[in-house]
Amino acid sequence: MMAIKQTISAAAGRLHSRPMSPTEAGAPGLHSLNLEGQRDGLLYVPATYRDDRPIPLVLMLHGAGGNAEGALNMIQEWANAFTAIVLAVDSSQRTWDVIVSRFGADIALIDRALTQTFSCYNIDPNHI
Repeated sequence: MMAIKQTISAAAGRLHSRPMSPTEAGAPGLHSLNLEGQRDGLLYVPATYRDDRPIPLVLMLHGAGGNAEGALNMIQEWANAFTAIVLAVDSSQRTWDVIVSRFGADIALIDRALTQTFSCYNIDPNHI
C-alpha cells in the first residue's frame, strides 16, 4: 500500500518528507547519496555544522544536461559562508522528468533524498 501511495504522490509532484529530529548522526563533508546507484546526487555539509543547532537546507537542482556536482560547485562557497547544508540531486535522465513528460522517478528520488537528509541532520524547518 505504501508503494502505491508513493507512486501516486510522485506522479502528482508531491513531496512528503519533512524535517524531524535526526535519528542518526550525520558528519560534515561531501557525501554521495547512494540511493539509486551512480547518478543520484550529493550532500554537502560545512565543517562548521553542529548537531545541536538547526541549520538551513538548500535543495539544489541542476539545469538541463547538468548534474549534481556542477550545481553544488556553484553554491558550495555560499554554503560555507552562511553555514547551510546543500542537497544537490541528479535527474534520472539528461533533464528532469517533468520537463520531458510528467512527474515521476525524479520527484520520488528528491523525496527520498530529503528523508535521508532529515534523518541525519538538524535542519531548520523555517529555512529550507
